[in-house]
Amino acid sequence: LRLGIVNRVAREGQSAVEAALEFLEPMVTKAPIAVAAALEAVDAAVDQTLEEGLVTELRLYERTLVSRDRLEALAAFAEKRPPRFEGR
Repeated sequence: LRLGIVNRVAREGQSAVEAALEFLEPMVTKAPIAVAAALEAVDAAVDQTLEEGLVTELRLYERTLVSRDRLEALAAFAEKRPPRFEGR
């Protein structure tokens, strides 16, 4: 970790599988369309200028705005309950 070869290690007493599942938990419980868009934007950024990356990010964000999951997130927030995302 100090050498920069890895960016995360398991806590003492925690297995690598437990650490991996803990790391992935936010990604699998959040809106799948939004998570996929974010990951796609990050992946695309490697080969893009800042300006191109911002255009890509906006295009991907706009895709999330028309999803049912967005409407579910807004309803869940208003109703003070956890959202139930379907990936639509």
